[in-house]
Amino acid sequence: MNPIHFTLRLIKSINDISKFINVNSTYHREAKATIDKLTSSYDLESAEAIPLNFKLKLQWYMAECLYSCEKLNSLTDQTSNYKQRQSYLLSGALGAICDFIIDDIEMENEQIKTFKKPETEEKYDNIVDKLYALFYHSFFNSLEESIKARAIQYYELLFDVQVRSKQQFNQNITQQEVDEICKAKCGYSILFLRSLVNGEITEVEKKACYELGGFIQYCNDAQDLHKDLKKGLRTFASTRPNLETIANDIDKQKTIAYSLVKETPYQQKKIDDLLFSLHMMGIGIIAKLYRYHEICNNAYSHENLTMKNKEEIRPQLAIRKLIPYCFPRVIKYNFDTVHKPYNFNLNLKP
Repeated sequence: MNPIHFTLRLIKSINDISKFINVNSTYHREAKATIDKLTSSYDLESAEAIPLNFKLKLQWYMAECLYSCEKLNSLTDQTSNYKQRQSYLLSGALGAICDFIIDDIEMENEQIKTFKKPETEEKYDNIVDKLYALFYHSFFNSLEESIKARAIQYYELLFDVQVRSKQQFNQNITQQEVDEICKAKCGYSILFLRSLVNGEITEVEKKACYELGGFIQYCNDAQDLHKDLKKGLRTFASTRPNLETIANDIDKQKTIAYSLVKETPYQQKKIDDLLFSLHMMGIGIIAKLYRYHEICNNAYSHENLTMKNKEEIRPQLAIRKLIPYCFPRVIKYNFDTVHKPYNFNLNLKP
């Protein structure tokens, strides 16, 4: 890739990503305004069941969903209107409180399953239940009738796999079962968001979204390896025996996902832009695996990484630490070959 062209493209991608990673961006401001309006009748700061960072968590989910849907609009060569953007934001609010109920509250699975089709807000006494019902109905009531049925379909598939994901704390769950859950979690997330964007979803695109979700979730699990090992959570990454296997299995999933993305019926330039951003993300994840090896004094094992605390890990994963690994690999991006295996050799021997 021409160095000047690469630099301009890199700057464009970084500016694009900042739309949801910068809390002062328009996306975050829109999310905050929607939250304040939606929850104006509740005193969340005084509610014991609601953590102090709850609104901020909502804001992040909402900004990310808005960003993702706008990327899908760009891929499908569409422009959203104000009403659609509100739906995208509300999908994030629903996703955030759904995760909160499933992951952060002690509740039996049978009780959780009742939230799949909740009653209206006034039917509940508990503030968490009320908020979930409020977000659920506000979101689905905001949708155009032409997409509502498929949005419900994918949300319910996503809800089911989120409930199933509680099994990841079971130390006897197999690697295959973990992989299926991980792929379905993000695969259905992407399909759910795609369902909010107008236009037919072809069978090829459904497969591409699902497998791309698997790739993204595997990358997320690799990035969160230290945290998940500490929690005893069995994920795509924590069930692999070593960093090389994690990297190579991410590479295999990338090949499946990118090949399908290339088959979707969209302009090559749009697909190229998407794959370039994903290429940057994937290389960044492999760079973090390399850093995990160095953090463990070139003697990586899950046990050695678990012995490190968060304060030791975080500074070592700063962007400036990743650039020497990432830059020479990102610059090799080529649309014609990006879907092919990298066959990573991390050179992780002591």
